[in-house]
Amino acid sequence: MAALEKAEYLTPLTGDPKRKRFVVLDLESKDGDSQKRGFTRPFMAGFFNGTTYTPFFDSSRDGWWQERYWREGGCIDRLMTTLLVREYAGTHIYAHNAGKFDYLFLLPWLMVIGRKRGFRFKIIPVASAIQVLDVWHMSAPYRVWRFLDSYRLIPIALDKAAKAFKLQGKKKHDLDLPETDPSWKDYNQQDCVELYRVLEQFHHYIENVLCGEVGITAPSTSMKLFRRRYLKHELYRARSTHAFVREGYYGGRVESFEAEGWDLSYFDINSSYPFAMLSEMPVGEAVEWKGKPPSRITDSRIGFVRANVFVPPAIDPPPLPVRGRKEDGIPDGKLIFPVGKLHGVWEMSELEMALEQGARVTGWFESVWYEPQEIFADFVRDLYQYRDTSRPDYDEGLAQVVKILLNSLYGKFGMRTIRRKLYLWDDPNLPPNAKPASNEPECPVWYAEEESDAPYVMPQVSARVTALARVNLYRHMLAARKHGGRVYYVDTDSIITDVRLPTSTKLGDLKDEIPEHSGRLHGRFYGPKLYVLTAEDYVRVKAKGIEQRKKTDDEPQKDVVIRARETVEKLARGETIYQRRFEKIGSLARAGFMRGPEMLLVPRTLRPDQGKRVFRADGTSRPHRVSMY
Repeated sequence: MAALEKAEYLTPLTGDPKRKRFVVLDLESKDGDSQKRGFTRPFMAGFFNGTTYTPFFDSSRDGWWQERYWREGGCIDRLMTTLLVREYAGTHIYAHNAGKFDYLFLLPWLMVIGRKRGFRFKIIPVASAIQVLDVWHMSAPYRVWRFLDSYRLIPIALDKAAKAFKLQGKKKHDLDLPETDPSWKDYNQQDCVELYRVLEQFHHYIENVLCGEVGITAPSTSMKLFRRRYLKHELYRARSTHAFVREGYYGGRVESFEAEGWDLSYFDINSSYPFAMLSEMPVGEAVEWKGKPPSRITDSRIGFVRANVFVPPAIDPPPLPVRGRKEDGIPDGKLIFPVGKLHGVWEMSELEMALEQGARVTGWFESVWYEPQEIFADFVRDLYQYRDTSRPDYDEGLAQVVKILLNSLYGKFGMRTIRRKLYLWDDPNLPPNAKPASNEPECPVWYAEEESDAPYVMPQVSARVTALARVNLYRHMLAARKHGGRVYYVDTDSIITDVRLPTSTKLGDLKDEIPEHSGRLHGRFYGPKLYVLTAEDYVRVKAKGIEQRKKTDDEPQKDVVIRARETVEKLARGETIYQRRFEKIGSLARAGFMRGPEMLLVPRTLRPDQGKRVFRADGTSRPHRVSMY
């Protein structure tokens, strides 16, 4: 098959799995030029190659603190001098959460000292962080040192991963100790060795137990396993339909319905997305249709339909997602579930559920219909069995790994084909469409958008999985209503209600997430991913974007939760809070990577007028009403 033809298909992987050697590093830091705990001045670096641990401390305390750590003779300089040698070329270099921390401190060294020594680099940023940092020498550009973030491969706290893998776990350490204290070496060494052992065990599970191949992220690892062991034949991608389907590709449902509730229970759906993946998927040849599709198509194929739909105000909660528009008083792009006149593209299962509830299609437009195939069932069933705690050979570490793989595969099919990369202005491979990061022509760092239409990009699959997951969540919401209860909050695969619902361990069914307080929880719901649940001797705070970190090692965890709760309540009262946030890759690029990251004070305000529902004075809510046609 010609190369161009291959791009039209997703094919099984048949070659020998690639196994990469890896090493790890870790930085320790202080708050500016002080000896207080903090993140803006690395004072030491550790490196472990699987056999030998090497620490690097700053050789001098002279000079400006922001410059000291990366200048010649500093800890970063000596770390990079040790790493960027032929022995480690082609090796994957890891640090945990490095894309948002450790690697940001390497960039000034690469811009100043590294460039003098002939090194060049390129960055692939994802979600305001570094996903891939490639470094090479001008004398041998084919020889690449690749820096990766192990958090993107194992997206859980290192301490939690270590304990799941039956390792020692993170060592306690007083982060306010002066940088000259000799215990820093032992602390850093333990972290480096622990990360290496976690990665070693992860590789073992993937390569020897599951017979797969480790990628640079969890989704790519899951995709490699799927293609190598479970994809039995090539799948036609139907690329001409992708733009249309992406209009109907929505995320999870996250909504607050009531401001406050008593006697609540919190339920999670058992592996919501893996459960959806058990269904048939839209793959193969696509048939396009204009107008209302006939039953011979709807009964035999999986489709995405553009339509006008009227959702009566009496249907609450409404079933269909749309993206908000300013003309309806909603921020552009915000995912909402409104009533009124809706126009959009939906997966047919979700549209049929809306029709069951009393919605009406008032106009049929174009639609796309795919051959249905059960492509994920074996993958899901094989991996899910490792999560069965009743197995005599149950392995907590392996269960954690398969959980990561099960939840990360579907999204890889929906990956966007346009990716941003960061180049230096004098890179000979700088694309012609590149633009300076600071919008100033003399900026040394440039962004370029590049198309990467990988063979696994099939957004119809991801859109189908997320639609089925929303349908399943909606049916559990209806079940709560049927049992005489009220739904107070939902978040993708969870539901908080004031009635007890049936539970089981089956995929797609509910489990009681807090059984010891079931039916006794009090909840205050301030917005999506912002709420407080309490019971006697129990507090749970969900506060996305609000720091929940211990100020000292001796601070009890309950005090951390109390501080987070107080912060949430300030927001609810309409106050503006200021949070310390670590600088991200974008602002550093605009500065030309000539300095390291700083801590910024960022304001945050809760905007109830921009919520996903309209709240009344009594704490109840109603859906937005829109008129899109």
